[in-house]
Amino acid sequence: MTLLANGGPSLVFVGISLVALLTIFAAGFMGARAGYGYADLEQVPRPPPHGHDMRPGPGPGRFREPSPVDTEALAAVLAAPHLQFCYNIGEHERHVFSQQGEDGVLEYIFDNIGTTDKYYVEFGTEACTECNTRHLWDAYGWTGLLMDGSGKAPDSRIIQNHMITVENIVELFEKYEVPKRFDLLSVDIDTVDYFVTKKILDSGYRPRVIASEINPYFDIEDRLSVPPSHTKWLGTPVFGQSPRAVFEQMEKYGYRTVYTDRNSINVFSIHIDVLVELVHKRTSLTVSHDIIAQLLPPFEYLYRRRAALHGMTHKEFNDMKKSKFMEVHP
Repeated sequence: MTLLANGGPSLVFVGISLVALLTIFAAGFMGARAGYGYADLEQVPRPPPHGHDMRPGPGPGRFREPSPVDTEALAAVLAAPHLQFCYNIGEHERHVFSQQGEDGVLEYIFDNIGTTDKYYVEFGTEACTECNTRHLWDAYGWTGLLMDGSGKAPDSRIIQNHMITVENIVELFEKYEVPKRFDLLSVDIDTVDYFVTKKILDSGYRPRVIASEINPYFDIEDRLSVPPSHTKWLGTPVFGQSPRAVFEQMEKYGYRTVYTDRNSINVFSIHIDVLVELVHKRTSLTVSHDIIAQLLPPFEYLYRRRAALHGMTHKEFNDMKKSKFMEVHP
């Protein structure tokens, strides 16, 4: 089942529902012609009357198991309404303390998936007067670890002063006793975000939601990041990671990217197990990862590119990107 972005969020789900329902209807119609009922999946197989032949197949008193196509189609129909929020996130962008609309995005995501420990890790916070977790702390009682090379919060929060590197990130997580599972990771260091995130995930940490800064100047096919040696941003377009690099990295570690903000600065990813649990909690169905993935926005729906950045044209950026960035594969 392929989702097309062109029809818009509501049309996507209408299309999925119609196709799936037609599949079920067709299966039931053919079943009825063969001599057995197919009113709904809960009644299949029907217990045969005492003494009847219990072998599967058509004919009086016979029954059959539903096909995988039947059950997957029904699962998709029942799961789809509970994942519709992934297509509505853009309506909820809101700035309270964040630089862009991240406050509203995170608020809306956690309104839908719920929280477990209200614990966050955010680094690259500066003074955290504009950061992704202050609203969660201020309005909802979240707590967690804030880190920056030279940050000092204007309130009671403590920012641990560390320059974040690939080499020290896991050591810092261990030093501050970050749990292996927690609600939110926010990464924004303008340099080796890709490799730091990889190190965290390779070390077994699995935040439920990850907010990642991206470089909005890349083409849709680019799988690029600054190299690991690039440890300082100089205020130029040479920073960070491409949208596709993040999308594919997230996918490798069991996440699905569900939103890119309007200014193409941050992307938001949810671990697919969280969405499986969400559907199960609301429907009692255990839906496969594949079905969940088919119901989520594809990369082409999420991709946005900025028209200009730091005084450099897109052509100028393309001319230099091969020498300043490296190709990455998860």
